[in-house]
Amino acid sequence: MTTQGHSLKSILQRDALASWSGSRQLSSESDIPRATSRDPGSPQNPIDLRNVRIPEEGDEEGVGGGIETKIPSEGGWLAVMYRIGMWCSGPSVLVVIFLFSAFGLIYGASRELGYHLSLRHIFERVDWEREVSVAFIGNAYLFVNDMPRIMQAISKNQIHQNSVIHPGGSLGSLLITGNGMYNAWKTGTADLGQQYIKDYGRKEGVYDFGMCSVKQLLLGADEYMGYGNPYGAYKNDGLNPCIMDQYYYSYVAGILADEPVKWDYVVLAGQTKRMVVESARNDTLFELVNSYAPMLNQSGAIPLLVDTHAFWSDSTNMTGLGNDVPSFTANIQNGVKVYASALAEVLPRSQAPIIAPVGLAYLTVWEENYDLWRMLFVRDMVHASVYGSFLFACVLYMTIFGHRLPDNDFQFPSEVADLFATSRKLVGGNHYFPSQEEMSYLKNVAKRVVLKGYVPPSLPRHSSNR
Repeated sequence: MTTQGHSLKSILQRDALASWSGSRQLSSESDIPRATSRDPGSPQNPIDLRNVRIPEEGDEEGVGGGIETKIPSEGGWLAVMYRIGMWCSGPSVLVVIFLFSAFGLIYGASRELGYHLSLRHIFERVDWEREVSVAFIGNAYLFVNDMPRIMQAISKNQIHQNSVIHPGGSLGSLLITGNGMYNAWKTGTADLGQQYIKDYGRKEGVYDFGMCSVKQLLLGADEYMGYGNPYGAYKNDGLNPCIMDQYYYSYVAGILADEPVKWDYVVLAGQTKRMVVESARNDTLFELVNSYAPMLNQSGAIPLLVDTHAFWSDSTNMTGLGNDVPSFTANIQNGVKVYASALAEVLPRSQAPIIAPVGLAYLTVWEENYDLWRMLFVRDMVHASVYGSFLFACVLYMTIFGHRLPDNDFQFPSEVADLFATSRKLVGGNHYFPSQEEMSYLKNVAKRVVLKGYVPPSLPRHSSNR
């Protein structure tokens, strides 16, 4: 029996729908080597890794068919409406709903964890030529090994930077003292190749100390900053280059007159302990909301808060910071989230704060390779070695650009050393640079934490801040 020349079998074939099929299995890394130690900062419990099956659906286009008088002609508008109706009633809609729901869950989780995630990071092709301007404000966390210049080097000069850094300063005290690098950065790599005649005919070099105050850095001018502190507006601790050196003050004023200030990001690195201790944290919150936020708003820059690393050292008072490295890390992270939330309430949505999860990267290394974790520090087990600065730089790069570092690793040892060659000062005595294998591992840790949202299993989900 036929219908308009077609067999029943042919009609059924044409009416058949394509089947959904296929799945693949993704497995987590397993058997991560762990060191054992009686050090209170060493890992204790094994990581529980589970296999996760994620369905991957394939779609084959079916063959149309049916009784001719029931289906509109292919070129008509009724045919278009018919196909839309068929599509909306099929599994494709479920796939779209699933994808949008999944993205919503991932986005929500990333915001809850304090990380920045957007459609741009997922769908946009990587722009390897993108250039950004970054201002750095902070203390020894940025001063050690000269993080601003490391970022300039690791980005192949795609990051344009300047800074206000005081080795012993908090974000609050920086507003009072300003820059504190007048003595620390009088080095050969900081030399700008200029000289001037100082008192009694003595020649003095000109060095790159950065900008002299937070306001000067963010807004391009500070009417209260001047040689000799003429208005008494700043605390003169003998370390501010503009207050101490008339020529440098004039030099900075000339730069600002020629180059208008415009920042894409402002890196804010607060003191680690102040993030954990509630009373000190509240002081910083006041300054962030009342002093930093108006300047950030005026500058249009996005604040990038550093989730600083936890440490475990006999050379410093650890009271109230945490029982071990994971709890210390969690307390720091809770503190930096409080900072981010406070700024988010007073800044436009376009300037929503971003958190650079340096502390989570350190904790990942602590879990997976305890011996290498110790190499992230200089002898005091508090400040970063070149290993730690490299990991910090990787995290910061991926947080700023939203993508990984280029695939080709830095050539060892020449290019590894080059990353630190322009640093105005390296700390810690003998400097042993990470090997090619170690650098690849540290880059991968940064990628997992920043771009894939990896959270170390040992991180306590709830910590108290006393």
